Amino acid sequence: MCNSTNRYSSGTGINLASYRTSVNDIVPDQLATGATEDFVFIVDYLYMFRDNLALGVLTPIDNYLSRFTIPEGYTINNVTWHNFTSGNDANAVSLTAVPIGNNQYEVRGGGGPRGRYEVNVTVGCSDTMVENIGPVDWEMYVDVCGGFSSLELLEMASTNALIFTTFERCTTDPGGPGGSGDDICDFSTESFEVTRNSFGYVAGYNGKTYYSKSELGSVPRVTANTPEIELNAAYPLDKVLFSGLGTLSTDDNETYNQLSFSFAYNLP
Repeated sequence: MCNSTNRYSSGTGINLASYRTSVNDIVPDQLATGATEDFVFIVDYLYMFRDNLALGVLTPIDNYLSRFTIPEGYTINNVTWHNFTSGNDANAVSLTAVPIGNNQYEVRGGGGPRGRYEVNVTVGCSDTMVENIGPVDWEMYVDVCGGFSSLELLEMASTNALIFTTFERCTTDPGGPGGSGDDICDFSTESFEVTRNSFGYVAGYNGKTYYSKSELGSVPRVTANTPEIELNAAYPLDKVLFSGLGTLSTDDNETYNQLSFSFAYNLP
């Protein structure tokens, strides 16, 4: 354990919450296969560092450590730390994102009382997901000892967001477009019906676009008598019955033992 750790833990009384002037993320609500976007994570601890540098507690020089969680099917292309100096965007530093499992990446480096991460991502394809709601989480620390040798981490920031992703398939099956040299699907739909079995939850509660499982306990449910309800719209966690009738026309030497559909609904 380094001396800085002894000092901050024994008597200086650092309270990050009292200094937290700006911690936020900028993450889009929706993306799709092929899209490339910057996720932006901003932190401002100007006064915390000004006070505690005088005490000899923290030295914010290239000793930040952040952990980013991105949705399944996403790839991090690059990460850049931008240091804010006197209100100007300067001193951009390229950092390495190291995968640590479960779609989580660790980034070491960057420093200073005010700045932001720009995490550039690309959405890939998927043969198992059609549309999905996934997390974008950020946890930020300062390595009090510096050098990342003993990792004496002091948490500075954390944010959570959700993003709705539309995926295209990576491969085509024999009965799908392109699978047999043409753009005609072997299954033609003659009728398709959707019947609501139960209502879900109020949309946009507390300004949220999507809800995580932990948030649903505080979100009101929708009923048929909810004011201004749209009976033909989809609400979070509606239960519906899909019924489709069609004709399967196969080419020579094509056989099928399974026919499946994937559906996802989002409010217009």
